Amino acid sequence: MSPLRNGTHGYGTVTRVLHWVTVVLLAVQVVVGYTMGASADRAADRAEQRLEAFEERGEERAERAGEAAEERFEREVERREGAIDAEEDAPSGLHVALGLALLALAAARLAWRRATPLPPWSDRLSPRDRRVQGLLEKALLTLLLVVPATGLALLLRDDWVALHVAAHVALYAVVAAHVGLVLVRGTTRRMVTGRDRPPR
Repeated sequence: MSPLRNGTHGYGTVTRVLHWVTVVLLAVQVVVGYTMGASADRAADRAEQRLEAFEERGEERAERAGEAAEERFEREVERREGAIDAEEDAPSGLHVALGLALLALAAARLAWRRATPLPPWSDRLSPRDRRVQGLLEKALLTLLLVVPATGLALLLRDDWVALHVAAHVALYAVVAAHVGLVLVRGTTRRMVTGRDRPPR
């Protein structure tokens, strides 16, 4: 059985589980994030169709019923239009929940990183690769905090959109660089089994 903590043997079980749970949550979050706009648009379209039907049925009745009824009708139309706008702008509950989970996971990874040393570098990595991989790890951990934190901040204010989008782009670039280096140097096995293949 693999040890829980990292050591000279390689990555421990806890580190590997945290790593792969992060990968899965990020993949799900990307899918949810890019499809929630389409879902919100469909929901808003249906709400607009209901609003149009409501306006068609109610406008003439309100006019016939008098000025007070017409004002009530107009207020109701405005309220429904506001609800549609809010629905279009609001993130899905799943997207928010995944953001909170990723934030908690990033905090757990940082805490675990302090509690257990990293294993020795793979012999398959050159000194330059090691420097790059070290920088990529720091960038990934930072962005795993920044991306969900700025997303949650958007629930309060819209001014965080630019930073949230920039953090996404940076995260994609860093993940691509990390995956590229791991694949090119053949060190994937370290995060699957905890141990490395012998160098070529």
